[in-house]
Amino acid sequence: MLALILYPPLDAGPFVAFGLCAFSVPLLLPVFKRTREDVGGLRTVYLYSSLALVLLALLLFLNGRLDRSPRSVVKATVIQKRIGGMKSGTEHWLTVSSWRPGRSLEKFLVSSREFNRAVVGRTVRVEVHQGFFGLPWSGNISPE
Repeated sequence: MLALILYPPLDAGPFVAFGLCAFSVPLLLPVFKRTREDVGGLRTVYLYSSLALVLLALLLFLNGRLDRSPRSVVKATVIQKRIGGMKSGTEHWLTVSSWRPGRSLEKFLVSSREFNRAVVGRTVRVEVHQGFFGLPWSGNISPE
């Protein structure tokens, strides 16, 4: 989670989905399989699942931490502002027009300060980094 907060990848969906699967498989396995007879197998599943989660976090963290490529700043138009989340609406989301080919929208989790400063229809500056492993991530997002 810390790696996703510090160095959020532009395409976080596949990473979040992989992380949820790696976390959920060991929890759901006892529901579908008898575990008393196969404690060693379940232990192996927990081990590999834990290893997958650690490697995913390390990949995302090192992708941002070791990135020395020059940052670029792009401008995008705010299309929508949304407050939501699991903790009684504490997440602030901005949906902006995409600057990448083949995409129309980009969604960013921003601080309440940036959220309050952003205006639908106005532009924001998005700091984009290439990523050490070629996984682009976003830096500061600031309304103009």
